[in-house]
Amino acid sequence: MPDATDEFLRSPVAFLHRYPFIAMAQSQLGLTVQSVQIRVSDQDDYADLYPTPQGQAGAIFYVLSWDLNFVSVGTLGTNARLFFTGPLTGCMFAVDKNWYTPRVLHVNYQGQHAGMDVNRMTTAVNNQMAQCTSKIKWYLYSDNTPNITVVQSHNRNQNESYNIFGYRTGHGWTFWQQVCDLGMNPRVVALNLDTWF
Repeated sequence: MPDATDEFLRSPVAFLHRYPFIAMAQSQLGLTVQSVQIRVSDQDDYADLYPTPQGQAGAIFYVLSWDLNFVSVGTLGTNARLFFTGPLTGCMFAVDKNWYTPRVLHVNYQGQHAGMDVNRMTTAVNNQMAQCTSKIKWYLYSDNTPNITVVQSHNRNQNESYNIFGYRTGHGWTFWQQVCDLGMNPRVVALNLDTWF
């Protein structure tokens, strides 16, 4: 897969409109700072993040990994300008609306039957974000808690996936939600931008 890191860094929004991201291999759970390369498939139809090989250039990302029946949480700071978590295929993503050092959460709890345990995920979000004091502003889904933002993927079909990307400037963090269809012909369905203040 060709390295497209420079193309992504030159124009992240254009890149996210063009290339749906697939699931990254989960090497460490929780929030980590990693040097990664963004590569596109040989067919030029999707992208993914890969650990940067030794001696090669990459981009520094906060990566919020996930696992089944696991709550992944951390606080973004100044160790990286970029953030990624995904794919959300029924999971919840929450972010504290602290402008410069937001707390982020990716929660996945399976239900007893097929599907996700939304009540258990909502409880985990509320417990993990209980100390957050800033205002809410997002899209798609909110549990009406005034201090946090919650996004839950509402999959319209089994191939739909959501990814969350973040970018830090001197004005704080901005997040994009990439909605993808990862079926036979992967494509970006929507790219939603949230600028906080």
